[in-house]
Amino acid sequence: VSEDADGTIVVTIAELRDADQLERDLAELGVRADVTYAPAGKRCDGPRGDIVADRTALREPGTSLSYPKGGKLTIDPARIGADQTLVMEFSERDPAESAEDGMTVWRYGGLIVRGEVRPCALVDDEFWNKPIG
Repeated sequence: VSEDADGTIVVTIAELRDADQLERDLAELGVRADVTYAPAGKRCDGPRGDIVADRTALREPGTSLSYPKGGKLTIDPARIGADQTLVMEFSERDPAESAEDGMTVWRYGGLIVRGEVRPCALVDDEFWNKPIG
């Protein structure tokens, strides 16, 4: 996690191993976050709170979070209100497990939630083993 000169925060994902540390690192830079690393084929059941922005909106230019490219996410903390939490959900296939061509290797979901964030209740991800595209 690093901070750019313009105040944005860059998160570089090397491996999905310590969600609590990522939450602490973001908190040090003023971003309240709820981070979940789920096993392959699982996702958090939703909604997890009062959604202010969903992952589609987060991918658009000028919003609070850019789409991950090369394992990097860019967060603009100025776009996350004082009563809001950045909810980040990741899952990945075990590197030792081979995926068929076109199958999901890792997934990311990002939301901004106002108020309380409900805990992650893992459910099967029905899209996990469907080809991408």
